[in-house]
Amino acid sequence: MKKILFAALLLTVTYPSLYAQKEYKLEKTSGKLLLANIPHVFIEGYDGREVIIRTHNPVSDNSQKELTEKKEDARAKGLSPLNNNGFDNTGMGLNISESGTDATVSAIGRAQENYYTIKLPNTVSLTIYNNRARYFSQSDSTPIIVQNLKSEIEISSQFENCRIINASGPVGIKTLSGNIEILADNAIKQPITAYSVNGVIDLKIPEKANATLEMLSLNGTIYADQSLPLKSKTLTANSNQEHTIIADKIVVENGEITGYGIKLGKTDSLNNAARALARRATEMLLTASTPSLSGSSQFSGTLNGGGTRIMLRTTYGNIYLRK
Repeated sequence: MKKILFAALLLTVTYPSLYAQKEYKLEKTSGKLLLANIPHVFIEGYDGREVIIRTHNPVSDNSQKELTEKKEDARAKGLSPLNNNGFDNTGMGLNISESGTDATVSAIGRAQENYYTIKLPNTVSLTIYNNRARYFSQSDSTPIIVQNLKSEIEISSQFENCRIINASGPVGIKTLSGNIEILADNAIKQPITAYSVNGVIDLKIPEKANATLEMLSLNGTIYADQSLPLKSKTLTANSNQEHTIIADKIVVENGEITGYGIKLGKTDSLNNAARALARRATEMLLTASTPSLSGSSQFSGTLNGGGTRIMLRTTYGNIYLRK
């Protein structure tokens, strides 16, 4: 995990010297920043008054120039990229719109092929919403990284991996098919919630943290460091405990997708299907009358006597708890 952290820090240091960049600044000290359908992004919190967005492609300056020249469309001269979010009003494949204290940053054209770094004031909360299917987004294994942010973090994605490093505010992550890594080196004082239908969840937690844990993997295993002072809750056969879980069945029959109590016809797009299934998967409630769910791996208990609530749920994947 130390190597992961070092690599993330290295990215911020090497970006200016290795990549051609553009920059856009937006003065903002409150409210929310929403990032819509931007799969390749590195966000870092800082004590400033501006949202600073930079874009780059992982190529040298000369290669970047050649790439730009090859992609130039003579017919598009004098025109600007447009989609339902509006025009590119930043010069870097993004549209930025403001409503009250909130600002939305949306991908325009083929902006999903770019890589962005964002410096975000610690007084501004962050929401990331990616609902594009893999086949249309051109996304790769590059994770969404959020580092050193003191405000609230909320992420809802389909196929992106997510990595959260040293967050101080509440963290909520839902992903359809992606891994979730949370490296909490600082004291955990705000709730953490992580759901994945098809992915692992890896949480690094301080040994002296006070936390109340609810962990469930329906088709995987929970692994933890034996030196952590964990204590499980004892459930009786007569107890009636309600668990929020992720359902584990998707059926394709005669060209139709069913599952989670949803039936989607042949005319529904893959994008709509994935979004509906992900939403239903995290909303289902199951009441259990036995200490554990059959075939699942489950832990309900405390770390150092209990404290901040941490909920980790995955359908197809393991859960890792380390210090």
